[in-house]
Amino acid sequence: LTFKLTRIKTGIFSRTGKLDSNGIDGKTYSAQVFRAAIDFIISDKIILTNLIETNIEDKDYVSNEQIASRVIYDVSEKASAAIEFNRIDISSIGDQYENSLKLYGSYQFSDIQWGNLNFDFKIVPFYSHSLSGKGYFKTSSMGVQLHTYFK
Repeated sequence: LTFKLTRIKTGIFSRTGKLDSNGIDGKTYSAQVFRAAIDFIISDKIILTNLIETNIEDKDYVSNEQIASRVIYDVSEKASAAIEFNRIDISSIGDQYENSLKLYGSYQFSDIQWGNLNFDFKIVPFYSHSLSGKGYFKTSSMGVQLHTYFK
């Protein structure tokens, strides 16, 4: 059950990957993952969201376990910014993990009509930086995520 200040999201999904070598089809790997998240609505403009992903079945070591906490601030009705602290445990090696910091920005185009489709489209640029860990490669990355929400 939830009340006015929280949202709970759970689900089970499959993560798959296919390894090809020199254009020759390789083996397909898969994992079943459980994801649970709870959002605490702090105010009209601030949400604290917490996420945990854990493997139900992953004999091929495709998936990593993750715990994340993100603070989202709505700058306006269409724009928001967020900061996330993230810990990823590498499944293939039990004693390897990475702690990282991610910064997000987003802009949403609402109520787009295209034929019979009605949807929202969000552009989310991000920056990620490794802070600490054990047995990991220190990385920084930038990118853009595209999100589509069909109505």
